[in-house]
Amino acid sequence: MYNITSMTTIIFQAKKKKFKKVKKTQTVNQNKILPELSDEINFLLTKYQKILSNELEDGKKPTLKVGEVFSSVAYAYERLRNMIDYKGDHLLVRNAIFRILTRRLWHNLAENPTKVSLGLVKELIWARYLKNDSIPESRVDEIAKVLAKYQYLLLDLITKYPRASQKYLYWKDRIVELCSCEIELLLYPELAFSDDLAQGMQNWFLKNYTWDDSDLTDDAKNEQIYIAINKSLLKSDDARVRFRLLNKLNPEWGNTKKFSDQEIQTISAIDEVLHSPLQRHLFRFIQKRTAPFQILKSLFLENKHNTKEIIGDPEKFNSEITRLADLRYSEVRTKVNTGITRSIIYIFITKMLLAMAVEYPYEKFIIQSISWLPITINLLFPPSFMFIVGMAIKKPGEQDTKILLERISGFVSPKKDESKKHFSLKLAKGEGIWDEVFLFLYTSLSLLILLMVTLTLRQIGFNFLSIAIFFLFTSTVLLFGFRIRYTAGEYRMTTEREGLAAHLFSLLTLPFLRLGVIFSQTISRFNFLILIMDFIFEAPIKNIVAVVDEWGGYIRRKQEEVIEVPQD
Repeated sequence: MYNITSMTTIIFQAKKKKFKKVKKTQTVNQNKILPELSDEINFLLTKYQKILSNELEDGKKPTLKVGEVFSSVAYAYERLRNMIDYKGDHLLVRNAIFRILTRRLWHNLAENPTKVSLGLVKELIWARYLKNDSIPESRVDEIAKVLAKYQYLLLDLITKYPRASQKYLYWKDRIVELCSCEIELLLYPELAFSDDLAQGMQNWFLKNYTWDDSDLTDDAKNEQIYIAINKSLLKSDDARVRFRLLNKLNPEWGNTKKFSDQEIQTISAIDEVLHSPLQRHLFRFIQKRTAPFQILKSLFLENKHNTKEIIGDPEKFNSEITRLADLRYSEVRTKVNTGITRSIIYIFITKMLLAMAVEYPYEKFIIQSISWLPITINLLFPPSFMFIVGMAIKKPGEQDTKILLERISGFVSPKKDESKKHFSLKLAKGEGIWDEVFLFLYTSLSLLILLMVTLTLRQIGFNFLSIAIFFLFTSTVLLFGFRIRYTAGEYRMTTEREGLAAHLFSLLTLPFLRLGVIFSQTISRFNFLILIMDFIFEAPIKNIVAVVDEWGGYIRRKQEEVIEVPQD
């Protein structure tokens, strides 16, 4: 079996050596001696400069331009689908690539890779994930080479498992996910810098913290820390983490045009580490320390060509970090408003479908009376509830900015104090016994709250179906709201005080949040509306746009033919 632990150790040691190769520098600017920079920040500056150089070279190459006569239709479809299928904005492009590849390779795995690549890029431009006339034409050929590799893997997969078997479908999704990640990296080369930033945070974390759990080896801890940083700092889903780990463990994987048993074992080993019970606790611990690196990332992205100058000048550095922090704080309200809008659209569409398919026939033919009060409450209460949750979100303040600045300065400057903070994910002695008591009380209170809400709804005219719909909508939308609240608070460096009212609100809503998690997982598995959109509506819409694009190209060629060439 592939030894993921030993391979990961080699990777981390190699990364550390890279950092040591970066020389410490002192920059003199206008007769002013600037502070010495850490190895980690010099490493990031070097890596980012390389990305900018590649970006400059891409800007000199011929770019792909497509017709946009009907592109607004594709764009509107994508916006509608993304509102129904609630995903983070940073995952939308990769999910779109995955859907396009799944659809295009569904019937013909041996389709010409260049044709698939060109169609993929066009669809992404029509949906406005990519800007028209901005992608180098050569990128189509690069993507085609990647597609060819993965098509070989998919064809080889058929030799291992029957095409309709669960194992085939499972591994097919894994292969297409990996392919979508690799293509996304080609289309958005700046994503490579995110990997470098995650590595920089990991080296900072290992320098400043010691994980005291004695039953884990250092290698196992490094694996878990790497995954937690990817999920918290980069907001990576399982597919992206799997892709990054697989490429670190075996950069040449898949080049043999075979989906070998060794690769299957490697991915299985990655999944085992990926879903370790430790991840939940480690993620929470590391997530509270990612805000400085989020701001640092913004510093690079928004000051492309003078990042080093700003970092090297304490006055400019403090001013820019403060500005970026305030800017990120202001984006909190935008995220909240977007979440509220999505919840309203989700409620409206889902409610209408449920009403037509289940609720109306049930009340019309079984109960033989339509209750308008439950219908109105189910439509208005969940988004109103989320609105209240959103309005209660407070943006960070000056004290949070001050701590952010200190933490970022600590990363940028060489570490002088060799002492480390110790932490453990194990429960303290005796805490486990109390957890059992609290679990019993929590379960009892949750059931009591749900029972009381059910009896109250029955008193005002809800039937059992409308009660189920109330729980579905309220818990799902409340989960959306608290996820937004949690994300919006990622820049908060100080601890918010929870008063009695806030504690009671948390107690009352926790059972609904738990239901929301269950419903969300179930809906994501059996979201028939999404399946209908993907396999019935998406293909015709995209095909119509493609035909119109071809027609527009044909007309342009004919125009060029009939225009008389000027004679000397």
